[in-house]
Amino acid sequence: MIKKILPTSCLFALLLGAMPLNAAPTDGASDNFDAASEEALTTETAPTAESAATSAEVTLAKEEEAKEMATGDAASEESAAKEGEEATPPKKRWRLLAGRSDIFDLDGYMRVRGNIYHNLDLGNEASRFSKGPSGESTSASFDMRLRLEPVINITQFIRVAATFDVLDNVVFGSNPAGDATMLSHTQGDSFLADAIKVRRLWLEADFFSGHLRVIAGRVPSHFGLGMYYNDGNCLDCDLSDAADRIQLVIDLDVISIAPTFDMISSGLANPYNINSDQPLDFDNVDDAFEFSLQLGRRHTQQEIAELTGAGKMLVDWGAAPIFRHQARAVKSTYNAATGSLSDAYYRTDANTYALDAWVGFYSEQLSLELEGLFLYASYKVENDEVDTKRTALQWGFAFEGRYRPKQLARKLEVSLIAGVASGDDSKGFGFNDPDSQAGAGDTSVNNFQFHPSYHVDMILFRQLVGTVTDAFYIKPSVSYLFTDHFGGMAGVLYGQALYANSTPSREKSPLGVEINVELFFRSDGVVGVEGFDYPWGRNVKRISGETKSQPAKGGVIGSLSYGLLFPLKGWRNPNLSVLDEDERDPETMVHAFLARVGVVF
Repeated sequence: MIKKILPTSCLFALLLGAMPLNAAPTDGASDNFDAASEEALTTETAPTAESAATSAEVTLAKEEEAKEMATGDAASEESAAKEGEEATPPKKRWRLLAGRSDIFDLDGYMRVRGNIYHNLDLGNEASRFSKGPSGESTSASFDMRLRLEPVINITQFIRVAATFDVLDNVVFGSNPAGDATMLSHTQGDSFLADAIKVRRLWLEADFFSGHLRVIAGRVPSHFGLGMYYNDGNCLDCDLSDAADRIQLVIDLDVISIAPTFDMISSGLANPYNINSDQPLDFDNVDDAFEFSLQLGRRHTQQEIAELTGAGKMLVDWGAAPIFRHQARAVKSTYNAATGSLSDAYYRTDANTYALDAWVGFYSEQLSLELEGLFLYASYKVENDEVDTKRTALQWGFAFEGRYRPKQLARKLEVSLIAGVASGDDSKGFGFNDPDSQAGAGDTSVNNFQFHPSYHVDMILFRQLVGTVTDAFYIKPSVSYLFTDHFGGMAGVLYGQALYANSTPSREKSPLGVEINVELFFRSDGVVGVEGFDYPWGRNVKRISGETKSQPAKGGVIGSLSYGLLFPLKGWRNPNLSVLDEDERDPETMVHAFLARVGVVF
């Protein structure tokens, strides 16, 4: 729940130990202070008898009086509860640091995904996909991932957290039978990537009952809906953002203020530090860094459920002004072993200014969220002329709305998602190579790209384009829980490019109409996890992020999904050498059959 603010005048008294302070502690705060001091703070001293009463009688009288007071307090609290009033919480004291908690926590999940796609190449060579060597248009595979998120609790307020992915998206059969290199090494000859990946590692220290938090390390980065910064914590996500970060989070009850420094790139490492295992940054001129100030107020998913269930309405918000800079960058042709350091860099003079903002409205029946971003950047690339500078003027918006009719609030949900990302009239969407949007006489790169882990569909944007960019979409859908454990979802998405010149056709903007249908199962322990669009989606985050990404206690979740895409004229291939003009159009339909099974813990 929302914490009370520590007055400035009391802060110095706390540090000096001059006086006890009263406040509500954060969840799980330690109460292991001196018992005698606590008794002195909470119990009134009874007067001693001046007659011949013995010390035993005095003690007995005190015990009886305490029992009577406890009985009276209980009766008062019971009466207040019956009248719908909140009982006064027991008084606690602020502590600079608390005692030890459970030393080790482990969260995570194991997932297995089955994927069948048909006709991703569209049959006319207009897609970024192509047929296999056999000419087949159907692709079928299974992949897996084990995610481990351990937390070492040094005290209640000091912790070290990490994220590990084991066999991350490893396709079944990619390690030939009998090749056991993966059992003894993190990188075997038959693997394209490490079998164990350390995604994130950071420390957190909370002071003054959580009103000041210090975060340092490789930290998950997420903001708002995840349109721009996305930590990839949903169970069906593949990519994620992690920043080498130092952050202070100041929680002032009605607002959180988080000044943040991210080291994007340190460039060349020190080449002459050969007698030490400690690497050093060789030169600061090639460093890329980012400053941001994250502001906002956001309740947790549990708090939203509790408060809206009590009939309250909530308005949360967040804003993050961002500045990123790099003066020089290392040349792609530079060889550290043979090259001269005087010829290692080129001037990039890169500066980025952005504002990411988010607002959410919640009630018992309605949920509305909107995120928007504006970005301006200027920079030079390696092969540009000396005076040639490229610019980027980008913007994007994402909206999510959910409505639950009061009569069927726990069964039916009607939702609408919509979004738009700025574009560029250059050829192509620029997903794999944004700089391809600039060319001779064109120095602008205005295609904004949603984060690939912000999923809106199964085929059109997630697979064919790669993400939402230079386009808009709208998708109404309906979800229904048949029982507490089984449910279904159906939705229809329409997508269209902002510039016809960006599509393969170079003439038509409509991209496609996609139908998504899903049946899902979830056990009791994972009721709080949304996702795979409905049962496995993103997790609600505070503005500064949370140590644990999964709110569930643990259990099994699974889904069967079907996607059907009707590609439109935007996917026509005018360069296809065929006699029949109609053969340049895409095939009638693209199919996707997806199966997911996961265990969360």
